[in-house]
Amino acid sequence: MDVAGARRFVNGGIVADIQEHQALGHPFGGRKHDGVSLARADIFNDLDGDEEADVRVRPVLRQWLDHHNRTASAWPVSVIAPEMNGGGAGALSQRIAEQQQLRGLTPGLDQSSRSTGATTGSAPATQKTEQTTQRSRDPHRQAATVVVSVLLSIVAALLTTLAVQKANSDTLGRGSGHPAVPQVSRSAPAPEPVRLSGLASYNPYGTGPEHTADAPRATDGNPATYWTTEIYYNNGFQKPGTGLVLETAITARLTRLTIQTGTPGFQAQIRVSDRPDGGFRTDSSWHTVSTRTSFNLRGLTGRYWLIWLRLPTHQGVAHINEVQATS
Repeated sequence: MDVAGARRFVNGGIVADIQEHQALGHPFGGRKHDGVSLARADIFNDLDGDEEADVRVRPVLRQWLDHHNRTASAWPVSVIAPEMNGGGAGALSQRIAEQQQLRGLTPGLDQSSRSTGATTGSAPATQKTEQTTQRSRDPHRQAATVVVSVLLSIVAALLTTLAVQKANSDTLGRGSGHPAVPQVSRSAPAPEPVRLSGLASYNPYGTGPEHTADAPRATDGNPATYWTTEIYYNNGFQKPGTGLVLETAITARLTRLTIQTGTPGFQAQIRVSDRPDGGFRTDSSWHTVSTRTSFNLRGLTGRYWLIWLRLPTHQGVAHINEVQATS
């Protein structure tokens, strides 16, 4: 049976008979259609030929199988002829698969028939394919989960840092009415000692110098030695003050001056000038001197520093044992 004959048999014979029986209300089947088996056998015989004939017959076989599938879905199984009710199509499919295996081809008629077979009878294969696909997606899903977790951790850390900074800012700025300004901690420079030298006494309201030769003893580094005023008896100290002049090597700005004495109780003030015999300016407040007293200076500059003192009881004596200074 050639290709044209097979096509005429499928399109003209089987389809026409089915349509006729549908119109008459008769079930499709009986001896009248035994020819189907013969026609199918002829088609099988064509498959036993060469490969070129096989290629020509394939479209006819596909039409026959498509017609079988449509008829099986449109008619109840009980009214379909046995040759059309699975047996013919199943046998045909099996015979074609055997012929293709003998030729070393992939079983199945073509792509459409393979798709039909996969749809009708390959549920386990489909399930296995879905499981394989699911397993292949798992690594990507796990990688995506790790990336999302890392991003969430970074965001949480940033939010925590911002919250801490805001809390610190609110604490620093509370009560001021203005946003807090970050404070830069700057350590104050360490004080540097400044060398002083005892120069002379200063007694502008007296009758002469007061132990000028002893002035260097106030800065010799020995607390046992000292410069001293005159001794005043019986309310004899009746002048604004007297003092000791000290000298720095160059003009300087002192920040602190410390006095050590063996005669505490007198009052003193620090003054500064650019010459040793006058022009002194006040650089500290008055303090009652104890055995060791430090004077915080106001930041004036000069080279000559005066310890200006007075005896509060208008009698007695004052000793300056040691004087130290820092800038």
